[in-house]
Amino acid sequence: MNVHYKTKENLSSYALIFLFTFLFGAAAAQKQDIKPTISPAIFTYETEITVTYDVTGTPLANLATTWIWVWIPDTNIDAKYNVNPASTNAALSDNAKLTKAVADGKTTFTIKFKPTDFFSSDISIQRKLGMLLKGNDWANGQTTDFIANIAEDKFSALLIKPEISPVFINTNSTLNIEALSSGSATFRLTINGTKVDEKTGNTAYTYAHLATETSGSIDCALEVSSTTSVEDTTMIFSYIMRSATTQLPRPAGIIPGINYHSGDASKATLCLLAPNKSSVFVLGDFNNYTISPAFQMFQDGEYFWREITGLTPGTEYAFQYLVDESIYVADPFSDKILDPDDQYIPQTIYPNLKSYPQKALRSSWYQNRLGNYPNRENPIRLE
Repeated sequence: MNVHYKTKENLSSYALIFLFTFLFGAAAAQKQDIKPTISPAIFTYETEITVTYDVTGTPLANLATTWIWVWIPDTNIDAKYNVNPASTNAALSDNAKLTKAVADGKTTFTIKFKPTDFFSSDISIQRKLGMLLKGNDWANGQTTDFIANIAEDKFSALLIKPEISPVFINTNSTLNIEALSSGSATFRLTINGTKVDEKTGNTAYTYAHLATETSGSIDCALEVSSTTSVEDTTMIFSYIMRSATTQLPRPAGIIPGINYHSGDASKATLCLLAPNKSSVFVLGDFNNYTISPAFQMFQDGEYFWREITGLTPGTEYAFQYLVDESIYVADPFSDKILDPDDQYIPQTIYPNLKSYPQKALRSSWYQNRLGNYPNRENPIRLE
């Protein structure tokens, strides 16, 4: 096996498979996918909020004490009480300690705080707050990252459901839509450009939409207008009609990874080996990282593949796969792997490194890995 080492490039498939197993296997073993309850749901940076984690039935329920770890996403602003291990500086970390309660068969950890009090820096213009619950040290256990919205001081609204966008649903199933506003408001829901519901004089909104479409991606917009001022906000989301993966044999010679087409650099065929999976979508620079039925991959046994056309020769492209509607992974045969921390690599170490696309950023760090290739006819492949 010929191995070529170069900064950020040409990681062997075996190393990437090991990395994938480590990141996802180890993370799954220690990180509990628990979302906190925040009250009030709409809050500003100066609002006292109550954050509660229900850890019932998880290893975290065995901990006597836990701490909250908070940060401002996509910035270098870190909380002044983030101390690990927490016991090394109790004078600071005690401010982030949660209160444990066991009652009615439930185990919860709760803390009250104002977001602004947790930061030395001014966060008045920030609109996101990251948080997780952890033990004294990371090895003691933790929850997955949760990103909450920080409202502006003026009228604001928050979409509660759907929690993600796009959301996959079946034909003739119900999509529950819920939202809150900071004051009395009028809620107008449009689906594919047509108004389907309107309610006024409320601070909470609910609507059960019956999705009768049989295919495609459907755009939705919920406009929330204050009834006491001229302020309004619109929340955009979408749903995708779930459909069976098309079964289609791979063209001759197509193997896992990026398959270039000799003499035609305007197209490439992507192939992923994904045993026991039922669907794969590809997202990339070529489709603005949009989850679209037009980029659902074909299935050939344990392999998924899709030809990508309309590429610009010589242009560097990044992409990733969405597997079974929930797992975002990079292609293990990529020339290199991009992640948001690449921004800290000096130009002197790696000149002109492709920036991580903002459109591809997700709230969980382990979803932020992109495959990358330079669209050339003779790629470097390790066999």
